Amino acid sequence: MQPKEFFIKDFGALGDGVTNDGFAICEAVRAAIEYGKPAVINFDKAVYRIADIPQENNRRCLFSLNNVRDLSIKGNGATLLFKGAIKLMSMENCTNCSLDGFIIDYSPKPFVLGIVTDFSVEDCYIDFDTNGDLGFESDVYLPKPPCFGFPNRSDIRYHYSFVRFERVAENKYRLNIHEKSRDRIEKVKVGDEFILPYIPCSHYAGGACTIYNNDGFTISNLRFYSHPEFGFDVRCNRGNMLFDRIVLKQEEGSPFHLISWRDCFHVKDNVSPVIWDNCYIGPIGDDAYNLSCVHLDVTNVSGDGKTIECLPAEKGKTRDIEIGDEFIAYDLQTGKYIGEGHVARVYDRDDCVQFDSDVELEKLGKGMQISFYKYANPGFVVKNSYIEGTVRARSMGTFENCEFNVFWVYVENEHFVEGPIPKNLTFKNCTFTTPYDDSAKIFRVGTIGKNGLKNCEYKCRNIRLENCKFLKGQIELEDGNELIITD
Repeated sequence: MQPKEFFIKDFGALGDGVTNDGFAICEAVRAAIEYGKPAVINFDKAVYRIADIPQENNRRCLFSLNNVRDLSIKGNGATLLFKGAIKLMSMENCTNCSLDGFIIDYSPKPFVLGIVTDFSVEDCYIDFDTNGDLGFESDVYLPKPPCFGFPNRSDIRYHYSFVRFERVAENKYRLNIHEKSRDRIEKVKVGDEFILPYIPCSHYAGGACTIYNNDGFTISNLRFYSHPEFGFDVRCNRGNMLFDRIVLKQEEGSPFHLISWRDCFHVKDNVSPVIWDNCYIGPIGDDAYNLSCVHLDVTNVSGDGKTIECLPAEKGKTRDIEIGDEFIAYDLQTGKYIGEGHVARVYDRDDCVQFDSDVELEKLGKGMQISFYKYANPGFVVKNSYIEGTVRARSMGTFENCEFNVFWVYVENEHFVEGPIPKNLTFKNCTFTTPYDDSAKIFRVGTIGKNGLKNCEYKCRNIRLENCKFLKGQIELEDGNELIITD
């Protein structure tokens, strides 16, 4: 069946870069969804201003897709120019949908350039002259954490955590720094450039693309000049999943060494391979990739350690598990390795995850952790891509023919919510360099627990560097973890 074509110009979108086209675009999307059969939404190559959208749109996203099948949105080179906390797309419980061919930017930007005019280490503040308003109405603004800024530099990425904003005069601000960042004020000089948050469109705006519980999707040919918080929050999906030619890179002449405040790809709990090809991840304020699963916290264990109840550390109360699913059990508090096994029986519960283990775990207790490897994005592939910043890789998959220009790559678990203990992770035909000096340890394989605990009993296994080159930077391998290096 040939899909029916919908053209947003037929719904009143002007594409003049000034008029708000948000409602017209949303009306075209609504009509294509209500059609109920394979459909294509077409844009012209123009600039569409998105200043407002219907309040009912999920997560305040322009493209709000829920329980939709076989819908393609084709930008054909269109530019979407957003304002405020409106985001690009929410796609949930959909099948075989796609998004292709857009340039995405914000005006005002999610960040403002500030020049240091004064500072005090003792009183924990930095004064700034800015190139624009920071976007809050009162003279004093107390942000919810996390709220932070960066030096506008490519060779470092220090977070300065802000606890108070005070408007001193027009485009003049005093920002109080959290005590944990006090030592970083000592690095500041008058005249330094900083990237500061534009409050209505920064840390609190949410992800540009929220992609949850879908069966197959394709996201391709997107160029981001800026977006507020996370780029792609990708969770609990299955089927054929492809990110192709996703580019985060400043426009030529931009004064900002930043595209967004948080992760580009925040990827958890997907049960089928996710593929990235020909992507370019430029400077962002957090991880280029965070590939992991949400671990489960144990709430109850039978006396023989075989019947286990647990809850996900975030996002919901249960997970779909099956007989034969592989797991690892560990204790973040002490760093103890508890054991590994497979599911022997699944109990029908909607208030927790309950299962029988095929091995006895006598040392397992309340408050310890279980991670299921099937939720760790097994078989993912990132290939032919450029990656800046930082990478956290806990999943089982491959980086191939990639260029890393990183502050660091961490192969490890995480002590808040993210597992599992990494294994079967390969970097193949990759090059590594860093903005830091050559002695910097930029590739770390190890495990951690709570409160900074290192050298845990649980260890990474079968981490491989195959025909990889380190142009700058060093490898750090914690004792007992397995790193195999081959030419």
